[in-house]
Amino acid sequence: MESTPEKQKNKGIFGFISSILKMEKILHSEVHSRFFPKALWISFLLILYIWFQYNIDKKLKVIQTLEKEVEYLRTDFISLKTQYTMNVKQSQVAEKVKKLGLEQSHTPPYKIVIKKDEYSF
Repeated sequence: MESTPEKQKNKGIFGFISSILKMEKILHSEVHSRFFPKALWISFLLILYIWFQYNIDKKLKVIQTLEKEVEYLRTDFISLKTQYTMNVKQSQVAEKVKKLGLEQSHTPPYKIVIKKDEYSF
């Protein structure tokens, strides 16, 4: 069952592929070759679906590892922030400088006032 070039043009690209692969001789029927384009399209869609699922799984693994890292960094930040706020309190600073021999002054500071006529350039 040879197909003429005119019939091949009417079949389109799938008819061309079918004539190259000689699907009529393999399947022994014109009916089976009718479903070849649909089977090829479904196969393509399945491969595309599997590829998308694979990529989604990869992205989800990356997201999960990044979420774990963010949680670790958040707890680290909170502990460092708490440590910093504890260390800047006046009582904590006073205890640390006491080791250096410094003491907190009990008299309030006073303001030095210089009149304009006392000091001039």
